[in-house]
Formats: sequence, structure tokens, C-alpha cells
Amino acid sequence: MEQPQAMDVRDLWRIIRTRKWYILLPAIILFSIITAIAFLLPAIYKSETLILIENQKIPLEFVQSTVTSAVEERLNVINQRIMSRTRLEQIMGKFDLYPEYRGKWTQEEIIEKMREDIHLDIVSAEGVDKKSGRPVTFTVAFNLAYEGKNPSKVQKVTSELASLYIEENLRVRVDASAVTTQFMSDELGKIEEQIRKLGKKISDFKQEHLDELPERLQVNMANLDRYERYLETTHRDLGNAKSSLVFLRGQMASVDPDATMVSSYGQRILSPKEQLEIDRTNLISLQARLSDNHPDVAELKERIARLESEVGGADSNTLQKEVAQKQNALTELLATYTDKHPDVIRTRGEILDLKEQLAQSRATASQGYAANPTNPAYISLQTQIESKKLEVQGLQEKLQEYMKLIEFYQQRIGNTPAVEKILAAMQSDYDMARMNHQELVNKETQAKISESLENRQQGERFAIIDPAQLPEEPYKPNRMAIMFIGLILGIGAGAGAGFLSEYMDQSFSNADELRSFANLPVLAVIPKVVTQGETRQRRRRTRMVLVSSVVALVGILVVVQVFFFKFDIFLIKLIREAQKLPIQ
Repeated sequence: MEQPQAMDVRDLWRIIRTRKWYILLPAIILFSIITAIAFLLPAIYKSETLILIENQKIPLEFVQSTVTSAVEERLNVINQRIMSRTRLEQIMGKFDLYPEYRGKWTQEEIIEKMREDIHLDIVSAEGVDKKSGRPVTFTVAFNLAYEGKNPSKVQKVTSELASLYIEENLRVRVDASAVTTQFMSDELGKIEEQIRKLGKKISDFKQEHLDELPERLQVNMANLDRYERYLETTHRDLGNAKSSLVFLRGQMASVDPDATMVSSYGQRILSPKEQLEIDRTNLISLQARLSDNHPDVAELKERIARLESEVGGADSNTLQKEVAQKQNALTELLATYTDKHPDVIRTRGEILDLKEQLAQSRATASQGYAANPTNPAYISLQTQIESKKLEVQGLQEKLQEYMKLIEFYQQRIGNTPAVEKILAAMQSDYDMARMNHQELVNKETQAKISESLENRQQGERFAIIDPAQLPEEPYKPNRMAIMFIGLILGIGAGAGAGFLSEYMDQSFSNADELRSFANLPVLAVIPKVVTQGETRQRRRRTRMVLVSSVVALVGILVVVQVFFFKFDIFLIKLIREAQKLPIQ
């Protein structure tokens, strides 16, 4: 049906009056259903504890903690460890949690339900960073809560979780400081072993190149200079000795080795050699005139033999002549006699003796000296020459020795820069290792102090400032809010049902609607005739509605008093709030 005119308040009142049951029944039914759901939902209790993050008690200027991870990072690590399945199963077994879900849910679903019931909220504060001076947000505390159906278990589980967070934080810090200390100790052992090896390497290198070290350079240069002076002096002495030797040899050449001294009477005495030459000449003369058996010849032969023994034998030329004569005589004898003849054997022996004398004479002549000299001046010159030879030989040996020493020290001095470079590199590694060692010693000491700080719980720690309390009222569901929502939904449903029934009704409610629809004048309107029975029935229905409303109101008040809040406490709070109002 079309509505040509706009609906006013009278129309709304008419609709409410005529469609009241279409409005009340859906509203009451929906409100009742939602109210029943609100009261059928189990009460969930929540217990909370506030844990403060206390800073290190000892100033950081005195002791630096080795635990440098941020609080948020450690909280994440601790939360992951506590929220692990093993830990949660231990807590569930200890407090017998979620028995109603066993056999219905899997263990993983129950664990996930418990994780959802645990809440961790970070409490932050604004501050200024001491180093950079920029505003930053600090984590000063965190709120830990657990919710469940049993108030006592909720409180115990919250306290247990708080203890686990505190213990886990302490264990994490102690373990971190202990790991740092152990790491520093291991690194210190490695660097000490490295220092020992480097020290031994340097010691062995110095021992191997002891005389080529830089600190020995001045000593080597002084020795080189000294031996160069010695070499120069030895060169000069050798030259003088050789000159003296040449001079002495020149003197010896002008001195007769067999000359004798002049007597006091001025007569010169012949030397044995000179006398031997004269006697040999005389022997030749006598042998030309006399036979070998003549007494003069025999006497002269004896004297020649005596002089030969005194002189020390003939010279090389004479001996060569005698050897040739004896060999000729041996040839003549072999032509007459055999090899075993006594004369042949004697002659051969004489030839051998002469050859030995010839060899000795040549050896003596190779030295430049006369054989068995008798002249004292010659003997003195000979002694001086031998002494000079020994002196020259000694100087030459010294010269070779000094040259070797000079070459040796030059090699030492030449090797010193290379040795110094290698030693400097090794010393640099050693010094760096010592510096690292000292730094590690300081760090190890700091790590041990930090570990002691954590073991004594003097470092950053978690402290409970608001312990878990036994919840007195349910945390949820908020039955009042649910009932209020149900009331709103019921009113909306009733209004919708009333207007829907009005829209679907094709009848006319007044004369204006009929006149508008038929476009004809309305002659008369017959009012509704109310009988006495209808009046009594209306009164009886009104009384029932009033009684029901009173009963419903009383029931609602009782429910609110029992399950939500106390009216006396509410009244006291209301009076306090009223007293705060600025009433003149």
C-alpha cells in the first residue's frame, strides 16, 4: 500500500500500539537468548604481575658488563624458550591445567591454547641517549599475565611464569658472561702460545745470526777497521822483511862459506876446501909420475879423503865426474869379470854412494847454501836469512789470515741490513702479539669481573614489583556489556519486525488513508466498541506486564549484584565522584 503522506509521531504511536506484540516478542526473545549466552559463558579470570627491569647496581664506569644484547632481544629469546612445548607441558603437568580439553583436543592444540592465554606487554618510557643525546624509547618493565577458569591456578601459573622469566634472564646473562670469559681464556691461551713460538723463533734467529745483529754492527766495524790496520802493517812488515832477505842474500853471495879467519901474524890459512882442491891437483901430478902404491901418493890420497870428510863431500860437478869415472871403471870390470866379482860389487856400491852424495849436494845447492860452511860470517848470514824466511812466511800467513778476517767481517756487515729487516719484521709480529696479549688480559679480567657481577646478581636483572594476585572477579566475559548489546539488538529486532508487519498490512488504519486511496469522500467513521470483558482483560494484562517487569528488574539487579559489581561499592564510588564536582 502506498503512503501518500509523511509519517508523524501519531503514526509511530499507532504502530507501536497496534503492533506491540510484533515488537515486544522478537526483542524479548533475542535479549533473552543473548542474556542466556552471557550467563552460560564460563568466567575467565586473569592474574597479572609487573616485572621491573633494574639497571646494573654498580656504575658502568667501574664495571662494564659483557652482556650487551638489548632487553627486547633477550625478552624475545626468553619468551621463545619459555613458550616452547617442553616448558609449557611441564607447567601444565605441575598445575593440572586444561583437564576439560584432554581427550577432545590434540596436545598441540592445548599447547597453542595455553600460548594464547599467556600475555606479555612491554612497558616503555621516553628518554635521552647519553652518548648521542637523541630521544629514544627505553624498555623499563613488562607486564606478564595469564588467564584461565580457576582463580587459584591462574595466580600460581602467573607466579610460576614470572619466576621462569627471572631465572631464564639470570641464566642467559650468566651463560653469556661465562661464554665470554671462556672465549677470552681460550684466545689468551692461543696468543700466549703464539708469543712463545715467536719468542723462540726470534731467539733461534739471533743465535743463528749472533754476529750479524744490528747491535753488533759497531763491534764488527771496529774489528774490520782493526784488521785492516793490521793488514796494512803486515803488508809493510812483509815488504821490509823481503827487502832484508834480498839484502842478506846479496851479502851472502859475496862471502866465501869456507873462508877462515886471518891469523895474528898476517898469514892467511887455507880453508879445507881450498886445501882439498890443491891436494887433488897434486895427486893428479903425482899419479902422472908415480904409481898408486907410492908412499907419497898413498899419503896424499889419505889426506884428500880426510879433507873430503871434513868438507862434507865434493860439489855437484866433482861428484858427477867421479860417478862417470866409476861407471867407466865398472864397464871395464864387467868386460873382464862377472856381476858377482868383488871388484864389480864394490864399484857398484861406490857408484850408489856417490849418487846419494850428489843428490844431497843438489838438495843443499837448491837452498842456496854451501855445504858445511866454515866461515862464521857466512853462517851468521845463513842464520839471519833463515830467520827472515821464517819471518816472511809468518807475515804471509798473517796476511792471509787478516784478509780472511776482513772478508769475514765485511760479509757480516753486509748481511746486517738483511738480518735487521728480518728481525724487525719478527719483532713487529712479536710486539703486536704482546700488545694483543695485554689487551686480551685486560678483557679477560673484565670478563671475569662481569661474570662475578652476574653470579652475584648485581647486573641488570628482573625484579617483581607487583606480584600476581588472586583474581576476585572474572576478567571476561563482560556480561553487562553482552546484555546491553543484546538489549540494543532486541530493540532493533523488535522495531524491524513491527515496521515490517506494518508494511505488509494492506488494511486502512484511519479515514485519511481510505480517502487518499479511494479518492472519495468518507461519510462516517465507526469507533471501536470496547466491552466490559475487554476492559477487564486489558487491566489484567497490564497488571501482569507490570508484575513481570518488576520481577525482571529485580532479577537483573540480583544478577548484577552477584556477578558484576556490588551496589554498595558502586554507591560509594558514585558519592566520591559527586564530592569531586565543583559545586558552589
